[in-house]
Amino acid sequence: NLLRSEMAQAIVDAVRELGQEEMFLCVQCGARYTESGNGEGSCVFHTRTSSGRNTNSCCGSFQPCQKSKHRSAHHCEYPYSNFFTMAWGIANYSDTTDQWAKAEDTDLETDDVQKVTVGRLLRWASRAASVSQKLLLVRVGRIAVGYPHWFKVYTEAELDEIGKSGKTEIFRTSESDSEYALARWIITDNIISGVHLEAKAKTSESPAISVVTLTPFPLQKLESTVISEGGLKEAKPQSPYVLPATLEIGQKLPAALPREARANFPTQGEHNMKIKLAELRVNDRARENADIFTGSVTLFNKNKVDPVPILDVKCEWRHVGNPEWKPVTEFVVENVLPFTCEPLQPAGCFFTATIESPEKKVRWFNKAWIARRQPIRFRLTFEDAEGAKSSQVFEYCYTPFKVATAGEADVLFVKADKPDTWERESVSVKKNSGSVITIDGNDYSVKQMRALVYQAQKTGETELLLKEGNHWSAWGLVDLNCKRVYAIKVLVWTEVSASVGYAPLELYGHVDEVKTNQPAVEKQTLPEIATDPETEFIQDDDFDDNLIVPQSPVAAGTGAVAGNVLSFDQNSLAALNAMNENLKRMADSMSKLDSMEKSMIRLAEAFEGLAGVLAAKK
Repeated sequence: NLLRSEMAQAIVDAVRELGQEEMFLCVQCGARYTESGNGEGSCVFHTRTSSGRNTNSCCGSFQPCQKSKHRSAHHCEYPYSNFFTMAWGIANYSDTTDQWAKAEDTDLETDDVQKVTVGRLLRWASRAASVSQKLLLVRVGRIAVGYPHWFKVYTEAELDEIGKSGKTEIFRTSESDSEYALARWIITDNIISGVHLEAKAKTSESPAISVVTLTPFPLQKLESTVISEGGLKEAKPQSPYVLPATLEIGQKLPAALPREARANFPTQGEHNMKIKLAELRVNDRARENADIFTGSVTLFNKNKVDPVPILDVKCEWRHVGNPEWKPVTEFVVENVLPFTCEPLQPAGCFFTATIESPEKKVRWFNKAWIARRQPIRFRLTFEDAEGAKSSQVFEYCYTPFKVATAGEADVLFVKADKPDTWERESVSVKKNSGSVITIDGNDYSVKQMRALVYQAQKTGETELLLKEGNHWSAWGLVDLNCKRVYAIKVLVWTEVSASVGYAPLELYGHVDEVKTNQPAVEKQTLPEIATDPETEFIQDDDFDDNLIVPQSPVAAGTGAVAGNVLSFDQNSLAALNAMNENLKRMADSMSKLDSMEKSMIRLAEAFEGLAGVLAAKK
């Protein structure tokens, strides 16, 4: 028992003595430790943050892959995941720091950024509580594994110690003079009075340099000055650049849109009937080799007594300008034949007409390929059981797809047309307040213009491809002497047309120094385009303005073809039309006589009634 008591007391004394040693929190692994228990291998950690699924991107395992001593303060001596979590939590948010100065330069080939910043730390994480101390944050280089970097927070006391030491170097990412980022203290009388920031990309002629002056006690910014911006430095051209006018070759779309379909064709035939188109749709179901027309007509029987029985309906078509009617490829009447038009009553006829076009290789909905260049006309012929016929002509005019046109904001609009299909390839170039220029909806920055100049300096080529599409290309024209892109050249083409145009660029970047212009050497030219004469297509004719129903071959609802073509010379047509007008006037006169007769009968009846009333009074 005595032995046990002594051992217990020894343990208690040892724990009490151990508890008196200061405990620290390790920033690398998050564990608490004492200095007496801190040795090599005491701390285990990952170099990169977790990639999910219980693994880390540095080693692919959940188990820590690195060993070291515990550390109580963040450092940049070797990578550990908690450092990057801390650094990114500050660097990636705008409310964590008050940036005092920056030096930044971008590689025009790789887009790699050399960057240095100095500022006051406001909080350790976005939306966290503000820090109570005045702390200075210095960042140099890219904060990532595998890249040399510096990310350190300094207290006023630490700044005092550094000033007394006289050591000016903070950090430099590379010893190379072609590509680096660095920060160094400016020390005056053993007191830090500022920070020098410098960054240079490999493609730049000179580094970006900034200086910020400060007081360390209390810590505050005095002044920030940009010494040099780095990158390529443009010059202002001595005189304006002269650009060629837009050049267009090949076929063009018609200047005017197609006309609207006519609706003034008279009903012709042997029945006292009016036929009117009610609806006409095209290609509700699109086919590659045919156009399908679906429609309906209304037939009104003007006879007071006699019905008109319709035994057969036939359909034919032609292009405007061609007097020859042709049967449609397929014609289907939805009505059950025969059907009857009752006296003084309307009747509907619903139909589908198909016209095959072997050369048609596209599926157009709601637009007819066959009518893309000139209107077409249909003729429906209705025949009764006795062989009497009446017909009606109606017309379809193509409504083109909407094509692009120049807008008010366009600096340049370049187009190439395909009249055969009423299509257009085009590119618009616009000014943009947030960038140098916008080409086909893509914005181009000062950095991109400088990258093009750098490419020209390396290759000696001054006409450089900037962007290309399926039927267009855009180049930047570079003035090597002024180190600037001064114009955009755009080429647009189709199989039958092409055009090239130029958009001048407003001055961007540096304009302090003036140099002599050195225009680009252009090599891209318009492609060779076959310049066959364009065919003129007739858009209207008067063949159907005064028709007598012909007996021409037509496609019936059953697909049958019958009948012969009747031809009339102009004198015969004039005589027949005159007879038709006389018959109309006679019918009108007969109608008036019939009306007068009825009025006389009513007047006589009124007189008889009046005579009866007078006789009764007597």
